[in-house]
Amino acid sequence: MKIIHLMTRHVPSSPGVIVLLVLLTACARTPDETAIRDTIAAMVQAVETKDNRGFLVHVTDGYRDHESRDRNGLRQLLLANFMQHQGIKVFVTNTNIELRDGKAEVRFHAQLTSGEQLLADRRFGSYRVRTLWRRDGGDWQVYQAEWEALPAGP
Repeated sequence: MKIIHLMTRHVPSSPGVIVLLVLLTACARTPDETAIRDTIAAMVQAVETKDNRGFLVHVTDGYRDHESRDRNGLRQLLLANFMQHQGIKVFVTNTNIELRDGKAEVRFHAQLTSGEQLLADRRFGSYRVRTLWRRDGGDWQVYQAEWEALPAGP
């Protein structure tokens, strides 16, 4: 309590300082790379909690993947896997983000598991993923994705 009291005792209480802090906070912008990493983390959490809508909010209406799935096809793929597997864990590593002209190319490795064991289904395991992103308003969204299975380790 004394530490808090000492700290707050030296902070100016002028309304001008408060307005300045509010303006600085409003003007501060999350760097694009951080915003994309945060969005990936939100998408991972959505998969792990089986939140279809929470995942798809980060996907554009014009989405396409390497298997010609559109956004609705991706939704169906997610729902099928959510129903088929009791638990899903996603580990994202080796993330590389390249930004240019308001778009981003994001490459990473993803490993999907059901707790301690890799899921046996062919759609699960370890993957090399490449996604293309663009801004929609202030948010980054995925508009294209492709992935390939990585060889199983020894």
